[in-house]
Amino acid sequence: MKKKIVLSMVIIASVFLSSVVAFFAIEHKANKTRVDPYASYYYLIDEVADLRSTFAEMFSQNQEIFISIAEQLYGEDIGIIVYDSENETAKYVPQNMDKNLILECFKIMEERDFLDSTLRISAPEINGEYPQLRFAYRVPKIDIDVGIMYSEQDLSDYTKLCDNWYIFQHGLV
Repeated sequence: MKKKIVLSMVIIASVFLSSVVAFFAIEHKANKTRVDPYASYYYLIDEVADLRSTFAEMFSQNQEIFISIAEQLYGEDIGIIVYDSENETAKYVPQNMDKNLILECFKIMEERDFLDSTLRISAPEINGEYPQLRFAYRVPKIDIDVGIMYSEQDLSDYTKLCDNWYIFQHGLV
């Protein structure tokens, strides 16, 4: 009888011990294969930082186009001009604006497009005025706008390209 009890205890202890070992083996494997949920987010942020370095080149190679648009639109309530890449058209272009110039600008921006972003030109209202004109890439995967902007105000918080031109990055709310 004692032998049966000891044998039962040994079997129970073996089953318990093998269960503990199996649990830790499974947990170790799960930890090894677990993916950082923010890894892709950090990758996209790095992509944006890399792209920001190309804005200076894009601007310098096409300065006359950006300046011409800024001269026509700066300080105006233009809303948001959006590029439809499928149809190669611009939506919401003001009546007094040269639509071909806007399309040419969007095509220049599209050459450096990334991450399924939406191309837009906007003049956000700040304190009842429109002191900035933004040529932006809206990146929905990480909720940011990034691009170049024109402002006659000194914007020392931004990376300056030249004169009144800056590189910007804004998180969306």
